[in-house]
Amino acid sequence: MKKLLALTLMALTGLGTAAKATEVKIGGESRTMFLMGATTLNATANEWNTDGRIYQRARLKFDVNLGDGVSVKFVPQYAGTWGEATAFGTSSDSEGSQVSMHEAYVKFKNLLGSTVKIGRQEVTLGIGRFICNKNYANTGLSLDGILLTYDTGAGKLIGFGSRIDDDSLGATNTDTNLAALSWQGNMKVFGLGGSYEVEYIDFNVKTKPWTAYVRISPVFGTGFGKLGLNIEYAKQGGDTTTGSSYDGSFYNISAKLGQKSWGAEAGYEFYSGDDGTTTDVESLNPLYWAGHKFLGLGDYYTGFVVKKKGAKDAYIKLSFTPISKTKVGIQYHYVKTDIGSETAGQEVDFTVGYKYTKNVSFFAGVYVIMPDSSYTLTSVDATGTKGEVTMNVRF
Repeated sequence: MKKLLALTLMALTGLGTAAKATEVKIGGESRTMFLMGATTLNATANEWNTDGRIYQRARLKFDVNLGDGVSVKFVPQYAGTWGEATAFGTSSDSEGSQVSMHEAYVKFKNLLGSTVKIGRQEVTLGIGRFICNKNYANTGLSLDGILLTYDTGAGKLIGFGSRIDDDSLGATNTDTNLAALSWQGNMKVFGLGGSYEVEYIDFNVKTKPWTAYVRISPVFGTGFGKLGLNIEYAKQGGDTTTGSSYDGSFYNISAKLGQKSWGAEAGYEFYSGDDGTTTDVESLNPLYWAGHKFLGLGDYYTGFVVKKKGAKDAYIKLSFTPISKTKVGIQYHYVKTDIGSETAGQEVDFTVGYKYTKNVSFFAGVYVIMPDSSYTLTSVDATGTKGEVTMNVRF
């Protein structure tokens, strides 16, 4: 069966040769995520709305080693929602149930001293501040393009080019050429632990800005554990379709302290907003970011991107390993808007992760959102609580 599958995949890619031995590895994952949310649309009347969804994602992973540093990867994916109110009680197409090719690329391990991947692939630059695979989303994110990585030992030079077809706007659609250049290095050359990265991201259309980004994250050893500092800054620019300019900015200052059984992080980050006094777009565009990773699940409720008010987030994150295979996390966010400096709200997150076996893990979380009217899309004082239970199975 494996030989037949290998021959089939080789035929599809056109890269197989009879003279080379072909190795095929088959794996996959199944992720079931149950989300339950409750919000008060009218805090005065205390009218609660509850909503629940079960999101299912299944992926098959085919890795085909063709020899001489050449391999092929295919990852077909099903992503859908259970329990929708359809005629047969099955998943609803309106919730995005679909079968698609999540990844399909050819990899050259040593092409002129570099690793090259050509095709549809997950892409994460650095810590994913502006481009990441968005794995928390049910479908995730993959991009069609060419990724080149040159490893110098002291760091990696990464170049990525992508062609993104946008058919959502019909006849007025605009296809996008995305180009990104990233240098991701370690601090050993400076006699320190930790890492740093420098990135430049550009689009060939005027609906998104160019983005210049830098992160410096040194790590020091102390008697209390490892102390890590983090400084990030980003500036956006370029011309819009109306002739005005992009002028968004971002920065983060934070510190981490941790040992094997616990960790703590405190920080402050700023996302610029737009006060509307000029035609320039002053609000930051996060591009393909991992919003939940940085702002917590509060970004699921906020209108910062839509309202262009920006955000000032002061946060504390704590993690513990009370018993083997278990990790407990607590996060607190105090958020203000950039425009008007209104107090937008607070958020407290409680999470527990448990690694049952090497291939089976569970995750649970409760996210308590306590916003005011400037924090919500509907401009209504509202309180929100979301709960999550997720099971991951890999094989």
